[in-house]
Amino acid sequence: MPRDVQVVLDDTDFQCTATNGHSQWLLDEPVDKGGQDSGPSPSESVMGGLGACIAITMRMYAKHKGWDLGDLKVDLHLEGMEPGGHPRIHRKITIQGDFDADQQARLLKVAGKCPVSRLISGEVPMTVELRVESEE
Repeated sequence: MPRDVQVVLDDTDFQCTATNGHSQWLLDEPVDKGGQDSGPSPSESVMGGLGACIAITMRMYAKHKGWDLGDLKVDLHLEGMEPGGHPRIHRKITIQGDFDADQQARLLKVAGKCPVSRLISGEVPMTVELRVESEE
């Protein structure tokens, strides 16, 4: 079960600290967007999570099947994020070994079923609550 994540933005322009209660990491915007480039941008963080989820899911499946994928690499390219654009993510997955067409098709199907792929590609209901605290 994924842990809850809390993100805090203090008075440092755009530099956020995220924590899941166990690990802590920085997110920031590049210098040309007004940030300090001290960590991945929010979009890059999502892409990293997606790539890791694809790789881990494929490795789990391959281990179950007794297949050796060698070093597994997931390259991700995000485009269409400009205003009015149509966001797209291009995924290129590189594995090592001899795999027939059926095995390749099964691996690609598994890659598309990783939890983060399902999360960002579907209509995921979200709720929001705004809480205002006084500065007393």
